[in-house]
Amino acid sequence: MAAPAQWVWLPAASGGAVGLSVARLLFEAAPWQFTALGTLPGALGLAAVGALVAYGLAAWGRAATPPRTISPAAWAPFALLLPALLAPDVNPLRDWTLLIGASALALLVLAQPKPWALRLFPLFLFLVLFSLYLVTLAPAVGEADTFEFQVGIARLGIAHGSGYPLLMLVGKLFTLLPVGGTLAWRANLTSAFFGAAAGVGAERLARRLGAGPPAALLAGLTCGVAPTLWSRAVEVEAYTLNAAFVAALLLLSLRLTARPPAPARLPALTALCFGLSLTNHLTTLLLAPAVGVGLGWAMWCDARTHPAGRARMRAVAPAALRLAGWALLGLAVYLYVPLRWPAVNHGEALSLAQFANVLSGNEAKGAFDWALPLRDGGRYAIVGSKLVGEYGWAGLALGVLGLGALVVRAGRAWPRDRRPAFAPLIVALAYLPYAYFALAFNVPDPDFSAFLIPLHMMLAALMGVGVQSVLNGVRAGHGTAAGQLSASPAGGLVLAATALLPLTSLYTALPRVSQAGDWAKQRFGELMLREPLALDALVLADSQKIAPLYYLQVAEGVRPDLDIRVLPDEAGYLAALDEGVATGRTVYLGRYLPGVSAGYSLRSVGPLAEVSAAPFTTRPPGLLPPTSEVAAGGVRLIGVAAEGELTGAAPNALSLTLVWQADATLTENLLVNLRLVDAAGTVRWQGAGSAPVSGLYPTNAWRPGEIISDYYQIPIAATLPPGTYRLEAGLFSPFAVSAAGWGAVGAVTVLPPDAAPRPEHLLRARIGADWLLGYDAPEAVAPSSAATVTLFWRRAGAAQAVTALGEARDLSAWLEGELAPQVYHLSAPPAGDWWSLELAGDGPSMCGWLRMPTPSCGLPPLRLAGEAAAEGAYNFAGLILLRAATLETTRANPGGEVAVTLTWQALQALPEDYTVFVHLLGPDGRVHGQVDAWPVSGTRATSGWAPGEKVRDPYRVRVDADAPAGDYQVEIGLYLLATNARLPLLNSDGAPVDDRVLVAGLTIGP
Repeated sequence: MAAPAQWVWLPAASGGAVGLSVARLLFEAAPWQFTALGTLPGALGLAAVGALVAYGLAAWGRAATPPRTISPAAWAPFALLLPALLAPDVNPLRDWTLLIGASALALLVLAQPKPWALRLFPLFLFLVLFSLYLVTLAPAVGEADTFEFQVGIARLGIAHGSGYPLLMLVGKLFTLLPVGGTLAWRANLTSAFFGAAAGVGAERLARRLGAGPPAALLAGLTCGVAPTLWSRAVEVEAYTLNAAFVAALLLLSLRLTARPPAPARLPALTALCFGLSLTNHLTTLLLAPAVGVGLGWAMWCDARTHPAGRARMRAVAPAALRLAGWALLGLAVYLYVPLRWPAVNHGEALSLAQFANVLSGNEAKGAFDWALPLRDGGRYAIVGSKLVGEYGWAGLALGVLGLGALVVRAGRAWPRDRRPAFAPLIVALAYLPYAYFALAFNVPDPDFSAFLIPLHMMLAALMGVGVQSVLNGVRAGHGTAAGQLSASPAGGLVLAATALLPLTSLYTALPRVSQAGDWAKQRFGELMLREPLALDALVLADSQKIAPLYYLQVAEGVRPDLDIRVLPDEAGYLAALDEGVATGRTVYLGRYLPGVSAGYSLRSVGPLAEVSAAPFTTRPPGLLPPTSEVAAGGVRLIGVAAEGELTGAAPNALSLTLVWQADATLTENLLVNLRLVDAAGTVRWQGAGSAPVSGLYPTNAWRPGEIISDYYQIPIAATLPPGTYRLEAGLFSPFAVSAAGWGAVGAVTVLPPDAAPRPEHLLRARIGADWLLGYDAPEAVAPSSAATVTLFWRRAGAAQAVTALGEARDLSAWLEGELAPQVYHLSAPPAGDWWSLELAGDGPSMCGWLRMPTPSCGLPPLRLAGEAAAEGAYNFAGLILLRAATLETTRANPGGEVAVTLTWQALQALPEDYTVFVHLLGPDGRVHGQVDAWPVSGTRATSGWAPGEKVRDPYRVRVDADAPAGDYQVEIGLYLLATNARLPLLNSDGAPVDDRVLVAGLTIGP
């Protein structure tokens, strides 16, 4: 029986912690309703209730007949609540995760489950992981390999590389399940299912290596909620199926070397599984040494039943042949490739050379360099950081401890029993080849990280063994029976500390990996295919647009008549375009193609551009006339092509098509600028100027009399108040946007958001009488740079306005009780390390849970990073500065090269990977040479730039062989490949003036 003091203070402290947690959760869920729980008396009152309830339960158990003393270890898991109670930030997901996790672990220790219940742990783990993956599963078409697999599964096709025949067949079975959702969602279920199986595999490996049920369960959960595996479990890929095979093969190999002797059918099953795994992913070959040890030991044990000498040796050969036959039976799934090849390749038969190329995964051979770990010591730091980053140093230490425990166990049994030595040997023979492969295989993320999943899974299993060794030490110190989960607070604390690993990973990884609700790509594809595209038309798309278009065509049966293509280079696109137009087909462009306006007319058909050899002179039906005249330089706006009123709501975009008419030949490239103006005349949104028809058809290429449809999407941000706005348009020369020259196009109605906006950072602060519930702000900014901070206020009662950061803002456009985001444009200080922002109201402020009233509240300080913007630097969207653009080459010949060196500076952390374009604009205004690439030859993606970091970015641009002689300008800018949307170039007032920088000084001559 526990000491009286122990069973009094432990339940009281645990119940008090639960009460405090509930108080914080209620207050932060609705602080305007539970304000009292945010004060010390209110929170302590609920903590006292929790302490009394817990103490009452403990006392009731001791008074029952027979007495039911609650083990002190059952209260220890509630120590998990301390990080949530002490954390200064607002994170309901963290708080709920730790509260539920602590309660579940306490019940587990309290229940002391029977052996039959322990056998259900793998099923419980599978259901938990599969449920998590389901709620974060991508609902629609993906991109890159995911898109290819979704389409391949839909039509039973053949994917890149090794063809992935097993994934095609298994994925097809999942798409046939009667569970609703899109075909893409059902295909994604494949990865969710096998991701959960991989987590269970880690749990089973830990058990096989000697971990007890609780330690193994936590190891499997840690593996399953780790960000790398989880991110691959929400969209169809080969990685989770491969991880499940790795776990199965390691379990089989360990079983082959364990006592009692393995069943006779187990070697055949292992060989079959090994062959089958290769039809999903060729990296399973790295398990050959580990699997070979298991199968070799099984054959040796079988041979020992024969007499010594040649008879014993002769018995090995037939056994090896039988195992090879089973492996070949698994490999027979590869026959799918030649059988399906003609069906997906226009009747062409698969040649032996092509089949050998598929079987060898020849596409990926160029990325593997066996000598790379010997030449490049930096590879060890890269791989090491990813191994440590998955579970942290604590996880790595537990894994090393687990491996040490296996070695010690083997040493104690040697030489009396050699079998325990097989466990560390097989783990090492599996881990080391995968580690070397990671060092020698050089591909970019996220694929590179996915190749480390087997390493993470093995480390998780070793972590379970490490935890078990700690528990064994605790039990030995307290004389606890091995069958009990734990009987001391120390044992409970060990389990709680271990549980903190998966619980922390769960609440930090979930927001990053979740793709639930990501319909953007599919909705964009549906938008394109809803347009009145001509029958049997040719659509030339880029690598981003091809995904939703081709998926909708193949998987959903939308517009099967269209010929949708993606080609390797611009020459291929131009050749296909010329051929299509010459044969009388209607051709649509879904990508930027420089120089196309030299010989063709173009007009927008939604986000696509129709190409024609003859000028377009037909007015679209249903034109709405502009409210006032919009004209310049011989171009005038004749209407807006819209089916009804122009309305939209955040976070969507308003789609509209402007229709222009050219009355004369233009010599200037005028840019179309759009803006939204409220009733008070304030400009609420203004876009960067752009050339018409997605930048493909500059006005100086228009023919007199042409009628040009010109499509735009106006983003409706959550910060735009609901109401009616005036849409204005203007035609301006580059960098010449002025206050005059704008004309009204029509009225735009902005509706309340479809869903409540979610701040990037949550707050629960009362500033005077107003509640501030969150904010958006960069983590770091450059000194003296412009910074945008958005505060999310809750409009309460009859409040009409709120004052903060020296500005009074009207909230009347938002409904009572809604979040009202307000954008503040600020200037960072010129020097210092941190920038503090104080918010003061009309009365005392309450700056969070259990905070005493103060005159004001402050946002977490922003870090000042890097240098102040250089004089004359170009500001792209307040995100990136172009500090310098140097023409290393000032004169070149057609066919030659022009060297350009750019120097960028990140003003803040960048959420996207932007593509840089460097175009050579000739005297005719057309592009005669270009490079579009990620910075530094694709090696420095912008999402990896640190705030304030300067990046030197060199380019060599080849001049077209037929480029005309004359003075050239170099056009420089950035865009997002997924949408082709360029980053706007801002002036000193923060208003967009263009979407590119023009650098003069280049001459092209014969």
